Amino acid sequence: MRVLRSLSIATLLLASASVLKAQGISDRAPAPRRSAPLRAVDAPYRSYVGINPLGVPAGFFNVEWERLTRNGVSVGLTFTHDDTFYGDGDSFEFSSDSDGERETSAELKLRYYPSEGVNLSGLSLGTSFGVSRMHGRIYDPCTQFTCQNGPPPYTEATEVGPTVGVLVDYNWLIGRRKRVLIGLGLGAKRWFGDTSESEDFNFNTRPQTLMIERSQATARFVVGFAY
Repeated sequence: MRVLRSLSIATLLLASASVLKAQGISDRAPAPRRSAPLRAVDAPYRSYVGINPLGVPAGFFNVEWERLTRNGVSVGLTFTHDDTFYGDGDSFEFSSDSDGERETSAELKLRYYPSEGVNLSGLSLGTSFGVSRMHGRIYDPCTQFTCQNGPPPYTEATEVGPTVGVLVDYNWLIGRRKRVLIGLGLGAKRWFGDTSESEDFNFNTRPQTLMIERSQATARFVVGFAY
């Protein structure tokens, strides 16, 4: 009888230990799973702001902002101030009526990314709609024989007009977290404001407006921060 009682107590103790062990395992929280690191195509940064750092020393200032909306379509804004070709009044050339223009422009840009990814990397095709302000000098009629002592008198002039352009760009996202954006691009835009056509220029008649090229090639280099 004493042996049977001991066996019964031992059996109960073993059963209780098994139940407590099972309960402890069930109450323990599962170990968290490590998520895979984001790749460039998976980085969920749908906006960026950037500048062209190489143009600053030459007097070219450019700021870009862009936001990806849906299905690979983005909307962006660009502000540009170009002072690189504006003369100091002493760089007059007899083959032209001015010594360069100072341009300030603001543009709305619409782009389409054929990859339709979740960020702003890769190839994009787009168009731009903007307004440009051109400022320069219009010189009095002059030749190399009548202006031997320096440039002729001039008048400061400003022209404002709309522009429409086309864009072909490519962006890279670099860095450990893919937050640094490098962008390159080429394009062309059309000036629809007033201008003095180059073929109408002569040395006897003073032009009424600045000589502005209606068709202009554009280039893009930007370093930005994606967010």
